[in-house]
Amino acid sequence: MLPAHASSIDDRYSVSANTVDAGSNNGLINSTGLDPVVLRIAVAANFKHTLEELLTAFARTSQAQSQPVIKISSGATGLLFSQINNGAPFDLFFSADQLRPTLLLQENLGIPTSLQTYAIGKIIWVTKNKLSPDLAAACQEKMPTDLQRAALNQLLANTQRLVIANPRTAPYGQASQALLNKLQPALADTEPTKIVYARNIAHAQQLFDKTDADSVILSMSQALRIKTSAIDYQYCSIPAEYHGSLAQSVIQLGRIQPADHPMHATSKKTYHRALELLQFIQSDIGTAIIRRNGYETSDVAL
Repeated sequence: MLPAHASSIDDRYSVSANTVDAGSNNGLINSTGLDPVVLRIAVAANFKHTLEELLTAFARTSQAQSQPVIKISSGATGLLFSQINNGAPFDLFFSADQLRPTLLLQENLGIPTSLQTYAIGKIIWVTKNKLSPDLAAACQEKMPTDLQRAALNQLLANTQRLVIANPRTAPYGQASQALLNKLQPALADTEPTKIVYARNIAHAQQLFDKTDADSVILSMSQALRIKTSAIDYQYCSIPAEYHGSLAQSVIQLGRIQPADHPMHATSKKTYHRALELLQFIQSDIGTAIIRRNGYETSDVAL
């Protein structure tokens, strides 16, 4: 049975779905003196940094006279989904899967025409352990699948503590668990202390960076950011067929208030700014940013 929270490693490094105001340093705050539109966005932890880059580009290209105030809440997809079901007032939900936005649509909490696949993610094995030349070669992305599987099995055997996101709430954790089940189905029973469960994919990276855990399964987006730093970690590609699809969907939440409602004008502006952001994400500029951050994109809406 999977634990509900990260265990075996100090919880002082934990993060939860916390709200961040995108400040004036990236041009997202209204600067006209008018009452700003507030756009509240829930985003899966794996996509937070990419979303911030998208928002900065969106502000630079927008033709609007004023920019909305952006409030971002990031965390595990399952926890954000629960918050939305419990009435959290988000305008957009960038999920790390396709299931939960579809469920929100079925529950009449989302706008049908807004549902779209905005990114397709990947996971990658990251380790502090030095790889032999043969193992490093087998870990390359375009190597035959059987060699990659042998390399991942060797990495798993050499690992003392592996951090993954919680499969109960994080789709990237589900993908990581699917990989482990394929490599060694009885791992949880034979070596129960080897796997450490983080609350989400961002928390997994924190635990890996700040504790004695020697391996972690991260999103490709996180790995690309790590590679630009001075930290000398080793990487091993994971074939997509070992973990299943990581297609990620976004949905716009709520509807415009009736015309006689005191908040009609505000809700209408918020609705249209959220729609403009979704259209920007589908643009050439938006998709280029997403791809640059380690994702694939799809032009097909659900």
